[in-house]
Amino acid sequence: MLIPTPNYLDAQRTGNHVEANRAYALNPAASSPAHLRQYEFLGILIGCALRTHVLMPFNLPNTVWRFLVGLPLRRIDLLQVDKRVYDTLNSIATCTHAQAFDELIHHTLALDRPLVEEEDHHKHSNSNKNSNSNKNSSNSNKNNDNDNANVAPTGTTRTGLLWTWVRSDGVTQSMLRHTMLDEHHQEQGAGVSYDDRLNYVATYETARLQESRMQAEALGRGLQRMVPSQLLRLYTPSELQRMVCGRELIDLDLLKRHTVFGDKVNPKDNHIEYFWNVLASFTQEERKRFIQFTYAQRRLPSNDEEWRSSRTAQLRIKMYRFPEPKQETSGRRRRLSSRARQQRKAKPMTKRLYQVKMDQQLPTAQTCFFDLYLPSYSTEAIMKQRLLTAINFQTFEVADVPRVVVEEEREAETGGGETKNQEEKNEDTALKEEKEKEEEPETNKKGRKKGKRKTRTMQYVKKSLKEDL
Repeated sequence: MLIPTPNYLDAQRTGNHVEANRAYALNPAASSPAHLRQYEFLGILIGCALRTHVLMPFNLPNTVWRFLVGLPLRRIDLLQVDKRVYDTLNSIATCTHAQAFDELIHHTLALDRPLVEEEDHHKHSNSNKNSNSNKNSSNSNKNNDNDNANVAPTGTTRTGLLWTWVRSDGVTQSMLRHTMLDEHHQEQGAGVSYDDRLNYVATYETARLQESRMQAEALGRGLQRMVPSQLLRLYTPSELQRMVCGRELIDLDLLKRHTVFGDKVNPKDNHIEYFWNVLASFTQEERKRFIQFTYAQRRLPSNDEEWRSSRTAQLRIKMYRFPEPKQETSGRRRRLSSRARQQRKAKPMTKRLYQVKMDQQLPTAQTCFFDLYLPSYSTEAIMKQRLLTAINFQTFEVADVPRVVVEEEREAETGGGETKNQEEKNEDTALKEEKEKEEEPETNKKGRKKGKRKTRTMQYVKKSLKEDL
């Protein structure tokens, strides 16, 4: 239903995580009746969020919010979806002459020239050869090369820019059926000329802005079941987005007012002061990452009234507890001698050792309850380092973008299936051997097995009992 926008994919590749790039577009390929019903249900969820004042993190681009409030779409709305297409269309539309348009297509965008243009170059060179047949062969070749290099493109000269457009899901489609062109331009592989550049830009812009119109209409039908369309038109797109998703900026003073502390945690402790100082030094993007780490969303209400009406939980800072040690298996416990068991007993931890171990821990959170288990770090620098390490783990980011499997990787995976199976067999055999060793009876100092000695003594006892009877 929702796919990452091209801007989001580019941000994932370059590592530039910005809130404006974290948007999901409506999938233009999801056009079946089942998909449209799902979009209607999504619109109902948005309407429920509006009526109940519950914030829901719908990171949709501005094109969707403008459609829901009944405003027309513009070219600048493409800036939040695909910045590269927006810049390319602006560059094509602002070309002032054919030479600049030709350089933009074949040098800046690095598109290949069409075959028709190469044939025209050959014909032009042949005509020059016939006219200069009386001259020397060396001079004629030089003149022909100069003529080929100095052929000035005209307004009707075809370029390597084809009449196609690319959807948000990466599918390329033709736009010739949407344009009013003659039969000469309707040929397969015909390029865009300088005179047709404005027609190309307008067609590309319309096709790209209307690619998910069917899905947006289904979303609007579901929303209008909960909220009348007359009320939606009273809001701007940014206001509607803020009421549904919350405010983009994280207000630290507002977060302090809605923070509570657990047992054995004093708000005046040193590590609590370090915590607020570190959050104050964070950028807005880092604060959003912290909210996502603790509450599984990147936005919060904008004021106290919205906080209460939206039923947003309060941040609870609790005392950090060390993780419990790993329990030993029965086989491992039997193999340990009494001396080793005494050595493995936990020694009483001093205050200094406790602080050293506490500084090595990372904070944890329960996103369902907005709970933060914060270790009592000794310095503010350690607090900042551990918080940044915790909030920058890409556990949710990796699942956002679908992994594209290359054919070579598929071949490598299929070709290496035998080796993987062999490795799994080796692991299974190693585990079986370890289990057998654990099940074997232990030996005493003389090397005799204790299990056999026990069976012999039991047989002797039984024999003596029979003789007595």
